[in-house]
Amino acid sequence: MRKAVSVFAALAMGGVLTACNPDNDVVVDSSGRVLNSGSTTTGTGSGSGSVSGTSSATELSTFDKWSASPFRCGERSITWSDVDDWHYQLRDADYRELADSKYDLLVIDSEPPNARPNQNIIDRLKCTGGGEKLLVSYLAIGQAEEYRYYYGDDWGVGNPSWIVYADQYWPGDYYVRYWEPEWRDILMGSPDSRVDRIIDAGFDGVYLDTIDGYTFFQDDYPDAIDKMQALVRDIAAYARAKSGNPNFGVFVQNAEELISTVGLEWVEPLTGIGKEEPFFWATDDRVADDMRYWNDLYLGQWIDAGKIVLSVDYVTTQANRTSALSDAYSRGYVPLMISHKELDRMDSFPDHLPD
Repeated sequence: MRKAVSVFAALAMGGVLTACNPDNDVVVDSSGRVLNSGSTTTGTGSGSGSVSGTSSATELSTFDKWSASPFRCGERSITWSDVDDWHYQLRDADYRELADSKYDLLVIDSEPPNARPNQNIIDRLKCTGGGEKLLVSYLAIGQAEEYRYYYGDDWGVGNPSWIVYADQYWPGDYYVRYWEPEWRDILMGSPDSRVDRIIDAGFDGVYLDTIDGYTFFQDDYPDAIDKMQALVRDIAAYARAKSGNPNFGVFVQNAEELISTVGLEWVEPLTGIGKEEPFFWATDDRVADDMRYWNDLYLGQWIDAGKIVLSVDYVTTQANRTSALSDAYSRGYVPLMISHKELDRMDSFPDHLPD
């Protein structure tokens, strides 16, 4: 159940954020007040549970206060092959909780509304608290999202022309003709592009979502899969060259069938795949055997190709967690059990804790 609502955007969503700081923790509430610094700054957080697309100047100045303290992680020893647990959270994150966790890999959203991701925060997550981590940023490449900094005030279906369909399940998200030069320029190639901002913030990789957007175009564009493959391949090559890191991680979410449709060349530039709901639909609804068969078939090919398979199931009962964990481990996946499909919390299940 993906949704790119920034972890930083909790300021506009009534949440409380905690930022790691070498001198003290700075906690900010939804009104923009610094809760433990001895000073109070007022703001206009909406607290509505949805992202408005903008953050008030006061909120951003508060963000600047607790993100401005310089911090650099230094060299780490952790590699992709060390990843045997992970966490996926796109909203309402508590950074002290994230830093103190023992997860090897964190997938978060790098972008607050109208503000740059901050390397001081990212580097703290990488190497303070619970141990070294790899940080990967969510990035939708098949959809435009109206709360993003690049989204124009008058944009919508047909304006620009490459915005073509509204997502009926996620209001404010729009499928795009992802091969159009203007969209590709938003994703990469300039200091203000998505990939460049992610790299500048210090992330170790990207987690590419809405890959399955190709299915909306296949009737009119028979080469829709080829166009998506080209985009993913170009992002991988660009990110590794731009970052100077040949091991910069590139994951795709879902669309696992493309390893069969395209062949091994689809996965060659990729670090791995994130697969939602291989065993249980959200929430606690067992995936039918015929669907499990196809999941096993395709994801098994990813495993055979030496790629990481990050699985996430949305379950609330111990019986379902036990079942999903057993199934995932037996197949070589790196599993995550989450109780809530909005990806807004870090669950702590005694039978499923990171090491």
